[in-house]
Amino acid sequence: MSRHAIGPFALIALSFAGIGLVVWGATIGKADFVVESYDAGPLEQFAIGRIVAFEEPGLYVFGREDGQLRILDGLVRLTGCRAQWLPDDPRARSANPDGASGTFADPCSEALWAMTGSAIAGTEEPLRTFTYRVRAGPDGADHIYIEVIGRDPNRSTGGN
Repeated sequence: MSRHAIGPFALIALSFAGIGLVVWGATIGKADFVVESYDAGPLEQFAIGRIVAFEEPGLYVFGREDGQLRILDGLVRLTGCRAQWLPDDPRARSANPDGASGTFADPCSEALWAMTGSAIAGTEEPLRTFTYRVRAGPDGADHIYIEVIGRDPNRSTGGN
């Protein structure tokens, strides 16, 4: 076989390999990836330095000093328990904006986070954050729409 005949055979072999990978990815390797969206309500209910809890989806919205919002996942990935917001707890005071009281606590591992979601004790992993968009709600006012991406739908939300 000549050196010039190898090129077409290599191209055909690579084409079959590529097609095989596409078929495998579409059938066998499909990931269970969930995207959920929540209407968190009117923008006006969120204030700087304040935590607003959404129990059903297990989310917390924190108003940052720059006027933006941080959406915190209350479901702790490592334990599957729900972090509890303890507004009067002083343990995160040194990590909270303006030295405010308030701590997130995992009842399963006793890990602690500041109101911004930064880890302060018991773990190095911060609370996950999600994105949000501001758009007109059904009432015509600006609403916050939270996109929860990649949360395991089979995970427990116990430990309330």
